Amino acid sequence: MKLLIRIPALVLAFLFPLSVGAEDSLTPHSVEAAVPDNVVDLWKDIDFQKDDLETEIVKEWSEDGVVCRYVIFTVGTFKGERSRLAAFYTFPEGAAEVPAVVWAHGGGQRADLEHGKYFAKNGYAMIDINWGGREILEGVEKNTDWGAIDPSQGPKFYPGAKRKGTKLNLLPDEFTIDPVLSPRNGNWFMLAYAGRRAITFLEQQPEVDADSLGFTGFSMGGNITSYVSIDPRLKAVVPMVGGAGFITSDSPGIPDSGMARGFKDHVKLFADTMESQSYYPHTNCPVLLLSASNDFHSRFEFIYQCMDVLPHDQWRVSQHMHLSHNLGPEQWILMNLWFDKYLRNGSIEIPVTPTAVMELEPDGGTASFTVTPDLVEEMEGLEGVEIFYSHDPNPKSRFWISAEAAKKDGVWLATLPVREELPLYAFAQCTYALGDKFNSFQGTATSISITSNQGVYLPEVIKAERLFEKAKPEAVLTDFEKDGFRDWGVSSRSGISTYKFRDPLAATPAPDALMKVTVNVPRERLSYRFRIGKNKYITGVREPQANYSASREMKETGAAELLLKVSDFMDREKQPMADWTNISTLVFEVYDGNAKESFQFRDPDNVATITRIEWVPGAVAAFGKQVSASGIRHSFLIAGNQTVIVGEEGAVKWETKGKARDGFVLANGNVLVSIGNVAREFTPEGEGVWSYSLSPENKELGTAVRLENGNTLVVERGPKPRLLEVTSEGDIAVEVPLQPETDNAHMQTRMARKLPSGNYLVPHLLAFKVKEYQPDGKIVRVIRTDLEKLGGRGAENWPFTAILLENGNVLVNLTHGNKIAEFDADGKAVWVVTNEDVGGRFADPCGGQRLDNGNTIVCSYGQKNPKMPKLIEITPEKEVVWEFFHPQARAHEVHVLTTNGEPEGAMK
Repeated sequence: MKLLIRIPALVLAFLFPLSVGAEDSLTPHSVEAAVPDNVVDLWKDIDFQKDDLETEIVKEWSEDGVVCRYVIFTVGTFKGERSRLAAFYTFPEGAAEVPAVVWAHGGGQRADLEHGKYFAKNGYAMIDINWGGREILEGVEKNTDWGAIDPSQGPKFYPGAKRKGTKLNLLPDEFTIDPVLSPRNGNWFMLAYAGRRAITFLEQQPEVDADSLGFTGFSMGGNITSYVSIDPRLKAVVPMVGGAGFITSDSPGIPDSGMARGFKDHVKLFADTMESQSYYPHTNCPVLLLSASNDFHSRFEFIYQCMDVLPHDQWRVSQHMHLSHNLGPEQWILMNLWFDKYLRNGSIEIPVTPTAVMELEPDGGTASFTVTPDLVEEMEGLEGVEIFYSHDPNPKSRFWISAEAAKKDGVWLATLPVREELPLYAFAQCTYALGDKFNSFQGTATSISITSNQGVYLPEVIKAERLFEKAKPEAVLTDFEKDGFRDWGVSSRSGISTYKFRDPLAATPAPDALMKVTVNVPRERLSYRFRIGKNKYITGVREPQANYSASREMKETGAAELLLKVSDFMDREKQPMADWTNISTLVFEVYDGNAKESFQFRDPDNVATITRIEWVPGAVAAFGKQVSASGIRHSFLIAGNQTVIVGEEGAVKWETKGKARDGFVLANGNVLVSIGNVAREFTPEGEGVWSYSLSPENKELGTAVRLENGNTLVVERGPKPRLLEVTSEGDIAVEVPLQPETDNAHMQTRMARKLPSGNYLVPHLLAFKVKEYQPDGKIVRVIRTDLEKLGGRGAENWPFTAILLENGNVLVNLTHGNKIAEFDADGKAVWVVTNEDVGGRFADPCGGQRLDNGNTIVCSYGQKNPKMPKLIEITPEKEVVWEFFHPQARAHEVHVLTTNGEPEGAMK
C-alpha cells in the first residue's frame, strides 16, 4: 500500500526552494585522468533516487477517463543551479498499482499528451518528458529550465538555450559539467540522466507499480532509451528509429558516412561512453527495437550489431519497409504487446526472432538465404514470409529487392546473386496474424511484423560505384495490380513511398521520358499528388537536397491516365526539375477535398486508386539551353554531377549515373569517364567494356584520358600521388610519382595531359604551378600561376586544366581565381581573360577546350546563378559568342564534338 500525500505547489516551493547554491548532484572531474572511459564507470556512482524531485503540478484535468497532469520536476543541481524538466503525466482514473512507461520525444519535437492518453486508456501510467523545452500546453509558460547547463537543441526550440545549437562533442565549455574533455559534457549524458530521473518520478507515484516500469522513445528519444536501458529498475524498453548506435562509424564501403568528424580527437571516448553499442552489453531487460528499413538515424546494419551484444536473447526487431523514420501500426501494436508481456504478464505470446542463415555457394556467384520462422510447426498465426536483399552499401537510400523464395518443411529459401566488389545484405520480414483488429497509437492492425536477423556478406574491397553497372532501361516502374505495394512503404500518416529509383538494375529514364500513371478515381474533388526527393543520402552525390512536386486535380471519376514530364515537377520557387537523375524517393498521395484529408492506403478501398507507373517516350526535351547571337550550336560531352552527351538540338544522346571528373568521347564512339574513383569506358549503349579502379592506398582518382598508344592516362591523389598509364589489360605500363607540395589529397592535382614529347603536364592547385614531368618523374618545366601580372598568390589562381596548344603555348584554367590564361614557352602570361572581361560569367573555371577556330570553351563549374551559363565560348578578342545554360548541371570537364554539324578536330 502506498500513501499518497498531495502537497500544494506553493507549500512545495517553500519546502524545496529552487534557489541557487544547493549541493551539486555531480562532482566535476577537474583532470582528464579522473574522467570515466567506459559505460560502467560513467554511471556507477550516481544515485538517481537521492535528490528530491520537488514535483510541482502546474495543471491537472481529466479527459475520457484519463487523469492528465502538467508537472515539473527536478533533474538535479548542476553548477549551483537547479535543472527542472516539464512533462505530461497521465494515468487511468482510479488507477492503482498500474505499470508505467517513460516516453522521450525526438529531436526538434516536444512532449505529446496523446502518447499518455493512449497508454492510459490501455491501463498504463506514463510520463512524457519535455527535454527539448518547447511549449507543450497552450497558455502555460512554465516549462523546462535546464539552469546553468544546456543539453537542448538551441534557441529555435528552447527559449533558455545557452548555445546556438545541439552540443554533441565532449569538449568543455562554460555550460558543461566538467571543465575537461568528458562524456558528461555532451548533450546525450544529461538527457539520459533526465530520463533516469523520470524513472524515479514514476516509481514514487502512488498509482504506479514500481516493479513494472518500461521506457520508450522516438529518434533521439530512441537513443536515450538505449542509454537508460542499463537501469536495473526497468523491466522492458522499446527504442524507436534510434538506439542503433555506431553514430561515429562509417557504413562499410562509404567513407565519411558516420559523424566521426564532429568528435575530432575523442571519437573512441565518445563511442565507448555515449554510443548505444556500448550500453547494450549491460542491458539486462528485454529490448524491442522498432525502426524503418531506410532509416537515416537508426542505420539498418548497426541495429543487428547492437542486438548481438545483448547479454540475453530476449530481443526483437521490427522494420517498417521502404520508409525512413516512420512506423506502421504493426510496429506500434508490437510495442503494446511487448510492454504487456513484460510489465503485466500479457497473454499474447510474441514469436521469437526468425532464424536466418546466409551461405555463399562454392562458385561465389550466388548465396543461399534460409529463414526459419517461429511457430512454423503449428502454422499458428504465420501469415507470410518475405525475403529482401540488396547490394547497395548505403542503408539510407537502399532499394530493398523482394526475392523469390521457395518454402519447404517450414523453411523459406531464396537464392541471391553475389556481385563483384559489392556487399550483400538480406533479411526476412515475418508477418503474424493477431486474430482481431487492434487500435495502435497510429492506425489499426490485424498483424504484427517480426524481422529476422540479418545475413551479410562483405567483400574485402567495396566499390559503391559499381552498383549500377548492370542497370538497363525498364518500361514499368511498378505494376500495382501484379505486385501490390511490395516495393513501396505505406506511411502511417498518408501516402505511399518508394526508393525504386535506386534500383541498381534499372537505368535512369532519359530526360524526355514521361511518367505515365494509370489511376482509378472513385469520386470527385480528389487531388493526385506526387513528390520527389533528390540528392538525399545518395552515395557520392554532394549536390544540395531538393524537393519537387506535381499534382493533378481529378474532375471526372473512373479510370484515367496521367502523363508527367520532368518539368511538371516544381520546387518551392517554382523552378522545374531538370531530369530524372539522383532521385531518392517518390511519394504518391491522394487528397480528398471533400473530407479535407489524405487517403489512407491501408484502407482496402483505397488500394486500387493507383494501378501502374511506367515510362513512355515523350517529345524530345532539351537538356539545358544553348544561346548564341550568331547561331553557334555544339554537341558535347559534359562531365560533372550529370554526365551526358548533348546533341546540337539539345537532346540527350547518352548518359551515365554518377558524378564524373573527366571525360572524352573516343574515336570508336565509346565514352571514357572518370566517375566515382574508377576510370570507365562505356559503349554508346551503356555497356561497360573497360575500367581501372583507384588503388586502396590513395583517396581520389581524377584524370582519365585515352592515349594514342592505347593506354589510358589516370592520376591518383592521396598519400601516394601518382600519374599512371594503364594498358587495355589493366596493367600499369608507366608510373610517375607526382610532387604536389600538399598532403590534402583533394587539392593535389587536377586534369593532367600527355604531351607529344612523351612528357606530362600536371596542374598542382595549391602549389600555384603547372609542372612538366618526364616519365622518370623528373620535373623539367614549371609554369607559375601566381605571377604578379595575375594578381600574385592573393588572387588564388589555382591551376586546374592545362592544355598544350598548336603554337606551343599552354592554356590554363585558373579555378578560384576566376581567370583563364595562355602562357608562352618562358612561362609568361601572354593572353588573360578575367571575370571582368566576360561580365562575371566565371565561377571556378575548371575544364576547357581550344576549338579548331581558335575560340576557347570554359566550364564554369561553381556557377549556381541560374541566370549565368555553365559553359562559355570565348574568342581570342575575349568576346562571348556561345553559352550553355542549365538549372542544375555542374560542368567539371567538357569535350565539344561538333559545331553546326561539323566535327571538331582532336581534343585539345
